[in-house]
Amino acid sequence: MHFDVGNDLSIQGVRYLILGSILYEDRAQGDEWEEYRLLNHEKRTESWLSYDTGNEEYEMSFAVSTPTPPEGFTLVDSGTQVVRGCGGDVDVDQGETAQYETWEDAEGEHTYSVERWSDETEYSRGMYVQSTDIMDLGPSPDAKRSKKGAGVFGVVCALCLGLFALIFAGIGSIDGKYTDVNKLLSADSLNYTLVEDSDAASSSTPESGSNDVTVYTTQMSVDDASKDIINKLEGNVTSAKEDDDKRTVAILTNNEYVLVYEDAGEDGMAIDDTEDPDASKNSDAVDASQASAPADAAAAETKPALGRTLVQVSSRQYAYSTDRRPYHSRYHSYLWYRLFYRARAFSEDNKKYMNSESSYSNYNGETSVDSSSSSYETYADSIRQQSAAAKSSSGGGTSHGK
Repeated sequence: MHFDVGNDLSIQGVRYLILGSILYEDRAQGDEWEEYRLLNHEKRTESWLSYDTGNEEYEMSFAVSTPTPPEGFTLVDSGTQVVRGCGGDVDVDQGETAQYETWEDAEGEHTYSVERWSDETEYSRGMYVQSTDIMDLGPSPDAKRSKKGAGVFGVVCALCLGLFALIFAGIGSIDGKYTDVNKLLSADSLNYTLVEDSDAASSSTPESGSNDVTVYTTQMSVDDASKDIINKLEGNVTSAKEDDDKRTVAILTNNEYVLVYEDAGEDGMAIDDTEDPDASKNSDAVDASQASAPADAAAAETKPALGRTLVQVSSRQYAYSTDRRPYHSRYHSYLWYRLFYRARAFSEDNKKYMNSESSYSNYNGETSVDSSSSSYETYADSIRQQSAAAKSSSGGGTSHGK
């Protein structure tokens, strides 16, 4: 069950205000869960509500200083959690990771947890609660308080209003929930040129508008263009990884999917796929009927590389609802485009776009990629930290309270 920041919750008869939320993922285990930062209206104390989407379990917890679990508690879960999304007043950024441990008592009712972040280690105690003990009371009346008395929530609202103002002004925020890669690339006409013959409009589906996908060309290499885009986004990407042959890089943000790849010509054969040792292995990863690859790639004439890089920019809903092959892409690039989205975004988007038809209903390929951080994710993390430090030194500041 999802709750909105700024709403009030009644948990076992006690009223709480939701200050912020974090979406976590354990890529190795394929688990996903949401955590909500809560403020007790009466006692003015903070706690956390965690919802495990896989096991449909709710847990209430609060911070403690004890660095060891209570006697009789047993370790039941551990791994690496990655921040996939966040909102409101929380002190995390997308892409941050932490080592976590969860311990339970013999009855399986009470918990003890450890989170080891890069800059600190946090400990908490908690207990499981029933879904029937939780009631969403809707928007909190605290949101109507004056600025003087608004406290933390007033600050959150002010930040949100500022974000919306930037979006409606056409600038596009790249700090968290919203990005606009098209605006960023269009503003850099020296390095990126819109491909007029990419037929983007005809690639739209009923669920996605004609402006949901655009293609740019650049003389930069795939690696340089990928890093340039990540830099333009100030590191605010949820995931980024290159294919094994290092000719294609997929970049995900909260709302967009960017594919950076080599131009392979109209028939996709300007760069020879037959020399790729993985081509035959990966050719079964997606139904051949889902792509426009030549029927006999080995017999097709190999054309010289065109020497340019292409960048496809689309909404995540477009990637969710269409299986169209990217413009002038190799079949290998197409496979990576589909696989990476299926592994890193589909689970989340399937909940968001459940009323739209998915292009993955007949997908029979692989569904996971290496869970370790890629060089592009490491690069994004460093850019994000540099950007945050620059904003902090200029008085911008960051959110507080994991």
